[in-house]
Amino acid sequence: MKFNYQATILIGTVALASNFNAGQANASDCISLYVPWKWELTKSGTSNISVYAENTGSGFSTVPDSKPLTGAYLVNLLFEEPNNYCEKLGNAPTETILSIVGSFTGVLGTDFLPIPTIPGLKGPFAGASAFVNILEPPFDKETLFVGQKDINQTGSTAITLGDGNSISFAGNLDAFAYKGLTIGSLGFSLASAHLDLSATFLKPTTGWVEYKVPAESVPEPLTILGSATAVGFGAFFKREHSKKPKKS
Repeated sequence: MKFNYQATILIGTVALASNFNAGQANASDCISLYVPWKWELTKSGTSNISVYAENTGSGFSTVPDSKPLTGAYLVNLLFEEPNNYCEKLGNAPTETILSIVGSFTGVLGTDFLPIPTIPGLKGPFAGASAFVNILEPPFDKETLFVGQKDINQTGSTAITLGDGNSISFAGNLDAFAYKGLTIGSLGFSLASAHLDLSATFLKPTTGWVEYKVPAESVPEPLTILGSATAVGFGAFFKREHSKKPKKS
């Protein structure tokens, strides 16, 4: 006889619903209760900053801009185990893996041309740097001697955390724009940069643990839910069965 998985699900669900609706049960009678768990991620502090330095002023001057980055990510497991159960079939997770990714982006620009033989005109005329203490590899410093340059770097870390654990981060973002020798107000240099952090779970964030609990301890709403589930599986099984081609 071919094993019918859908029919087995239906039978199991109906049996569970029957236990739910059996009225007063003996203390020794236990039924399945599925308790959900979920990982929750909370961020504090600042996880994205921007700097902008533009120099159109007098020659041989530098315009800087700088901002700090600091904060933390906290993970919590949302899970409430039953106070009274006959048997525990499985366990909720005790730890998870958090992936933190940082991106260092922006643009550098200037209309100066470097003259290596003349002090003050060697360059670089624009630059930016970013640092976050928990990311690997570290970001490279970006500098510009001529024209325009885009910034596009990433760094990351993966850390194992348990319920109630956190990971702190700190860093900074800096930029400068230098202006060489000009006639009047001609010439410019600029540096625009951004630093962003994001965090995601690398393991499943939700699941459930099955418990065998005394039938009389299950609240009435769960009894209704059990019956509704059985009806739903029954309708599904009927639709699937009607799709099968009939033998001639």
